[in-house]
Amino acid sequence: MLSGDRRIFSINFSLRLKRFFLDSLRSSSKASNIIIHYQSAHSRVGREASETRTMYTFQITLHARPPQAAPGGLIALRGRTFPTLAVPREALSVGFALSFEDASARLAQLPRLFIEPDGSFVWVSPSTETTWQVDGVLYDRDGRLLFIDLKGRCPAESFDRLLAACGWPGTGMMCQLTREAVFVDEATFRAIAAVT
Repeated sequence: MLSGDRRIFSINFSLRLKRFFLDSLRSSSKASNIIIHYQSAHSRVGREASETRTMYTFQITLHARPPQAAPGGLIALRGRTFPTLAVPREALSVGFALSFEDASARLAQLPRLFIEPDGSFVWVSPSTETTWQVDGVLYDRDGRLLFIDLKGRCPAESFDRLLAACGWPGTGMMCQLTREAVFVDEATFRAIAAVT
């Protein structure tokens, strides 16, 4: 403690309460006699967490992985070599184990995801996180979700939530890298998308 009327308070509280408290102190005549040391989980811990989380950057077409998908060749991307999948053309007509409508309804449950009746959607970060956005379009055939075009950037945890809305992990996934026009399995996609 400091001598005199100065007191040190250690306060840990949310950002809203912190703002309210500081605004109250500014209007108080005793505010000049108080020194406040605070730790804000939203500012310090939240910032540290967002700096260490894995972010994915991608432009892909997401498919349910058919049993006919087999190891393919290798592709060099961003200074590294990655394995690809060989997928017979007829295997691409097998869709997800859910309908377009079910996928739309599941995606609509994700916070800050806005989906149109035609299957186009945008999903944005909360204001408290590093900015990210995913744009997508659902496609169907014969009453089933066939594939999803995805482009953007998001944390790995958010990508997992998007996959879960499509039946993952019960349904295996594979991705076609749009620019390279090759298929890769989920693990390879994650390795590629995490490279900046």
